Amino acid sequence: MRTSKRLAVFCFDLLFFAFGAGLVFASLATPAFAYVDPSVMTYTIQALAGVAVALSAVIGVAWRRLRRVVLKFLKVDENAGKTVETRVSEVDATSHPDYAMSAPTTLREPTGGAFDGAPLTWSKRFGIALLAMAFFMFTLFVAPSFELVDGNTDSLFFTIRDVWALLVGSAFVIGSVIALAISCARGKAYDVLVAIVFALGVAGFVQALLLNGGLPVADGREVAWASFSSKMIIGVIVWTTLVAVAVAVVVRAPALGRLSLASVAVVLILVQGISIARPIKHAVFGTPSDYMVTKAGLFEVSGKSNVVVFCIDTVDTQEFDCVLEQYPDTLEGYEGFTYFRNSVGSMIPTAYGVPFLVSGQMLQGGEDFQHYIDTRFTRSSFVSDMRAQNYSVSLYADCLYSDKQIVGDQTVNIKSSSDRRVDAFGTVSILYKVALYRNAPWVAKPMFWYYTDDMNQAVLGGSASGTAPESDASSPYVLDDGAYYRELCERGLTVSEDTESDGAFKFIHLNGAHVPFTYDEEMNQPEGGTDMVRQTRGTFTILQRYFDELKRLGAYDDTTIIVTADHGYWNSGIHGSPVNKRADGLTNPVSPICLVKPAGATGSLKVSEAPVSHIDFQPTVLQAMGGDGTAYGEGTTYFDIPENADRPRYFVDEIYDGVQETQMNEWVINGDALDFSNWSLTGKVWMQGDL
Repeated sequence: MRTSKRLAVFCFDLLFFAFGAGLVFASLATPAFAYVDPSVMTYTIQALAGVAVALSAVIGVAWRRLRRVVLKFLKVDENAGKTVETRVSEVDATSHPDYAMSAPTTLREPTGGAFDGAPLTWSKRFGIALLAMAFFMFTLFVAPSFELVDGNTDSLFFTIRDVWALLVGSAFVIGSVIALAISCARGKAYDVLVAIVFALGVAGFVQALLLNGGLPVADGREVAWASFSSKMIIGVIVWTTLVAVAVAVVVRAPALGRLSLASVAVVLILVQGISIARPIKHAVFGTPSDYMVTKAGLFEVSGKSNVVVFCIDTVDTQEFDCVLEQYPDTLEGYEGFTYFRNSVGSMIPTAYGVPFLVSGQMLQGGEDFQHYIDTRFTRSSFVSDMRAQNYSVSLYADCLYSDKQIVGDQTVNIKSSSDRRVDAFGTVSILYKVALYRNAPWVAKPMFWYYTDDMNQAVLGGSASGTAPESDASSPYVLDDGAYYRELCERGLTVSEDTESDGAFKFIHLNGAHVPFTYDEEMNQPEGGTDMVRQTRGTFTILQRYFDELKRLGAYDDTTIIVTADHGYWNSGIHGSPVNKRADGLTNPVSPICLVKPAGATGSLKVSEAPVSHIDFQPTVLQAMGGDGTAYGEGTTYFDIPENADRPRYFVDEIYDGVQETQMNEWVINGDALDFSNWSLTGKVWMQGDL
């Protein structure tokens, strides 16, 4: 009988455990296949971890209480056969005169413990302040930096392994110094300071977990911060309330307040630690990215034949007309060039436009979008086709992502690299700024807005600014037009020592007319910034310097030069055009600039209205090398298209809801690309949910 009762209790325990396990597996049974932003994903893990902690406490209490009911029902004494303390109860001396009563005991006064209400010693004050600062620094700076860097390796030229020691070390030093300063305060002043630090840490956690819905991505677009005014108000209320409550608690009940805040801090550090376990593993044990886009060969040209492509970001034909109006001399000295004004791109934004130029692969109808992203370079033979013409290939671009591992071995400058030299101050400054952009309240976010290229420039800027040719192979190519121009002026161009190749192909991506506007027409950076027209004119100052160097070397005539853009301006609000409000995307034509000089071409600049497109880029390049480009696009070069050609051209743009891309739409252009009435949707759509 006794054995059967024990067996029943065991079955109860097993059933309860199975129930808990079932809940866990049920929560994992149906995975979500939609794309999840890395920062949101890790905070989802934090939310689940917090729920798990809370549920484990609730389930534990429920299990113990139900178990007692079962034991009582089965009349099972859990303590049978065990040595236990006798039950203690209060007695009254009048009713039990035979019990000797001991003298009253005086409780010992508090002796300065951290949470017992006594005045704190300095060491205890410093210890509590250090915990508060550890929580604050970890929540607002370290954890978000780990997540953002590790979750965006495709967009960055560095990994978490390159920067983690600087992040942790700087946080420790800053936190310790501030904790030391706080510990010098006493009494209520000390408690208030500690409470504020704890509360700001909690507020940062709550901000990232619950209040960041609709946070604009760092892609350089103009942000209409006024549209987030309601979020700013809510954020101020939440942050103020959390600080006020924390201060009120420690003022009214210092010992309880310290204990409560310290407990919350420890739990949230553990929860966040769980969420960044993967980045921590990558930081300590991971292998750095194998390939890096370096500056190798950036300032060299072949002594035989060259095809040089300048992809000047965002420069649009319509906007360039404004540049020419204000600076009529912009294209002086462009001997042999043809200016194709009726130009259409391929895809927008840069993440798709540049890879298309380098791969020649376009989205196909019915193709899964993620499949396109994964295979655009594996199914492309453009780089290998250039190599087949015995041309060396150099690709200087920041948006080749993981595809650089596919083409890296075929290029001069994409090299295996396991060690990157990072700028310590630049790294800490930009990553702390990036972390605050995510974890600060909405009202403060405009101060911490950044562009993705800012991260690459700040972290690797020091190692990318060397002027010694021998350092180029170990220096990353960073999208920094000012640095590139300064180095071009200092070093000029030289003829490569490569005698085995028949020529060289250079693809150089510059920031061009992309925001932010910081450069003027002479590539200086005036205080207060500039505008699109001045910065675009500055880009052409860079190009002219490059062409002058080619002429100095006697290589200009034998060089094919293509000046184009990954895309033009679209729905940007520049020059008073309306910012996109249409659900189907474009509100104005998008026409990337297109200037082409074939090798051997002479004479003054020509202007052509031929309906050209990005699909003519690869055939033009290969023909200039003596190869066959018929496998790309329609197999036509820019110069094969008559001005009166009736030629439908296709363009894919994104739908952007102010936070992220939601889908891609295909347009067909019949006629002049600068007339938006010639643009119409084809009905082909690729959902970004496929990513």
